[in-house]
Amino acid sequence: MGFRDAINVVHYTGDMKTILLVAAAAVFLQDPPASPGGRVAWLKDPAAAERRARLEQRAMFLYFTDGGTPCKALDAGAFSASEVIAASKRLFPILLECPDDKAHADLRSRLKVTGFPMLAILEPDGKTHAEIMAREPADVAAELDKAAKRFPGRDVLWLSSIEAAVERAKDEPRPLALYFHAADEDLAAAQDRIVKLAGQARVDKFIWVELAATNDEKDPLKEKYQYLSLPAIGFVDPRFPEPKRIGIYELTAKVKPKDVQDKLEDRLKKYKDTKIKK
Repeated sequence: MGFRDAINVVHYTGDMKTILLVAAAAVFLQDPPASPGGRVAWLKDPAAAERRARLEQRAMFLYFTDGGTPCKALDAGAFSASEVIAASKRLFPILLECPDDKAHADLRSRLKVTGFPMLAILEPDGKTHAEIMAREPADVAAELDKAAKRFPGRDVLWLSSIEAAVERAKDEPRPLALYFHAADEDLAAAQDRIVKLAGQARVDKFIWVELAATNDEKDPLKEKYQYLSLPAIGFVDPRFPEPKRIGIYELTAKVKPKDVQDKLEDRLKKYKDTKIKK
């Protein structure tokens, strides 16, 4: 029952109790308001998204919102439309909620955001951007498809979370290799280095995850995995309810290929020799 139907019932009955009940039902039966960003699977950490975009050479789709009426219309409209949801998966969609002037101030200044909603395509270089003026679902989807075709991406070694790696390991049983690195490290160069040291065939026997870390003693990653310096590789068996650490290895500047190869083979053997109780 919609609001118009409820009004018709009210006019028909004229009973105050019925009026109140019908009005309450009308409110209850209204479509719930769309959540910020509608049904698009938005990322909310722009710095992490930019790092991945540079690594994977894919464009970013930025949505600046203050939660006002025009933004809510987009949330319920284009951002809940199947064609926009599908197209957004080919880019890095980033939701930037701006309830006040301080929220995402640097990025808003960089992209010259003067009003809301503001939609933009940011290229993998993190500098070149273009505003999207379209608001209709088909037009927004077309803009996203155009950006995805310009920047189709490239294959990379790294997943971006342990959770994603554990999920993959369910279908592709392999140990995890967690690459702890400084936030500003060039991950494309790091990938090339690891493949050169260990060999592609050996690297492919692991599921790799990149995790930005620090040498701060209070860093949660350092506390949990106990590496001494960066970069380092932490080896994890994902078959346990809580993924189990099976070693750590620091990649020093002078490390030799045989050392890396031996370490990876040793962790593979430990993984294969471990009996999991079902």
